[in-house]
Amino acid sequence: MARMLKALLGVVLSAALALLSRSLFLHVWLTVALALGVLVGVVAAYKGRVWGYYVLGASAALFGVAAALGSGPWWFWALGAVTALPALAVSRPLLRADWPAALTALAIALTLGAGAAAAHHRLVHLPNIEAQLEGAPILCGHAYAHIMNETTL
Repeated sequence: MARMLKALLGVVLSAALALLSRSLFLHVWLTVALALGVLVGVVAAYKGRVWGYYVLGASAALFGVAAALGSGPWWFWALGAVTALPALAVSRPLLRADWPAALTALAIALTLGAGAAAAHHRLVHLPNIEAQLEGAPILCGHAYAHIMNETTL
């Protein structure tokens, strides 16, 4: 594995661990699951599994769309960009090897990531959602209102 690719995966690993620790501290369990997904993608990519890069691409799309829709804090933009770097680094060799399969897998990954962010945004912003999510800590931890206020700053 190239040194640059290892360095990029190390940066993504650091960002995912920071997100995981922050989310565990604030009890935002949906973001904990997302950070664990990024960690799985990093480990798979580090072991040479191509699907790990697609998991990172889907995560990057999810972070970007969540930030664009206002479902996540402003720094999700940076997290999405950092998470996309390893996938972009291996895109050229994957496209050379089998471009129809690579483009199809990329389209599926980006659609799943963006769709998940859009579905979460739609669910959270339903009318009277606070009363409906009162007992659902998986979707909103005790600090969820603080995080939503953080996105409007």
